[in-house]
Amino acid sequence: MQASHQISELIEAGMTQELIADKAKIYQSKVSRLSTGKTKNPRWSDVEAIKKLHLFVVIENQDWVDFDLGKLTHAQPEPA
Repeated sequence: MQASHQISELIEAGMTQELIADKAKIYQSKVSRLSTGKTKNPRWSDVEAIKKLHLFVVIENQDWVDFDLGKLTHAQPEPA
């Protein structure tokens, strides 16, 4: 799924571009360009952040307020 579609679904879930940018830790202008498809070769890290946010909010139906990209990207395995 393309980032533009994921962003559209996040907006349908009640988020704004500003909120998406804040939670994904990218600039709002990047969210805007990704949503319109103006960025032909986006940074992998930007797309991955949008993907994780989309998974959390849209697919898993969790509240975006609880999303923390830092915890998701730096999660340590629990000790056995």
